Amino acid sequence: MSELIKSGAVADVTRGGNIAYLLSDNDLFLLTGYKVIKNQHQRGFVNCAKVMHNGQIKMVYFTETHKSLLNLIPSFDGDAFLSVLINLLNGVIGIRNNGFLLCQNLDLTFDRIFVDSRTLAVSLIYLPLKQAVVELSSFENELRTNLIKLITGTPSLGETDANYLCADLSNGSLSLDELLRRFRERRTNRMGTAAAPSQGDTVTTAGSAGSRGEHVSPQPGVFRGNSARPTASNAQPVLRFASLNAPLPINFNVNKPEFVIGSNVNVVDGPITFNKAISRVHCKFEYVDQSYYLVDLGSANGTFINKLRIPPSQRHPVKNGDVVRLANSDFMIQI
Repeated sequence: MSELIKSGAVADVTRGGNIAYLLSDNDLFLLTGYKVIKNQHQRGFVNCAKVMHNGQIKMVYFTETHKSLLNLIPSFDGDAFLSVLINLLNGVIGIRNNGFLLCQNLDLTFDRIFVDSRTLAVSLIYLPLKQAVVELSSFENELRTNLIKLITGTPSLGETDANYLCADLSNGSLSLDELLRRFRERRTNRMGTAAAPSQGDTVTTAGSAGSRGEHVSPQPGVFRGNSARPTASNAQPVLRFASLNAPLPINFNVNKPEFVIGSNVNVVDGPITFNKAISRVHCKFEYVDQSYYLVDLGSANGTFINKLRIPPSQRHPVKNGDVVRLANSDFMIQI
């Protein structure tokens, strides 16, 4: 269920082949938005009609002959899905930049995103409401998280493609515009090469993770820091710092003597941007005398190890299986 439905502003009243929504309040309806999507239904919007149902406005979308992304994705390879993903993001960004529409009023559940199986063009369902009923950040997080779930649950895409796409989608420091640019560059690079890089390669093409010196993780759906790739001469074991209750999956590989975590992407090694309660420079891991330690860096809302708050500016040993809480978000340590 989309955040749009959860908000209670509209109810899903679909019966039969076409999709329908009932507005909870007729005052929510925006005539200008309705005219825009009616005039542009051939340019990315599903054709629709406004009807009255027991005195309430009902929006009906003519989808009976359409094919949803959810139904088509098992037939897509990595190249086809990348094109669909580009078309989807391009549509969402175009709506966001339109002065009359709000992208938060899209229903982006995957059985409500429609794809032309021949051209891979995407058609979207837009509810012409006067105001956004969900925050833009919640909308974008829902889109990213659901895309990661869809990708990781689709074996036909291939493990390497899933890894690259999920890694970028999980990176909260990348805006939707930056994601679109990266995906377009990846498609261009793929068209110019005989084969995609194998799993675990460090990609060095423009716009890719490797162009910033980041290692592309072989695990799908992880949020990577800017830590250096370990070398054979470095005996330091890798500490994995993985989220337990985050809206976006996070998995940092700590493999250097000092690894700083916080919300400021410009100064930390492991950026966490989804939680405003996490300080700009929150804490750091240190590797000293063949042991890992965690140090709170004066964070506003605290750093906890196994539910115990640690004093700032002091080293505290950590071990495999420890649960670390930053403000109100939990992470597990694996060494």
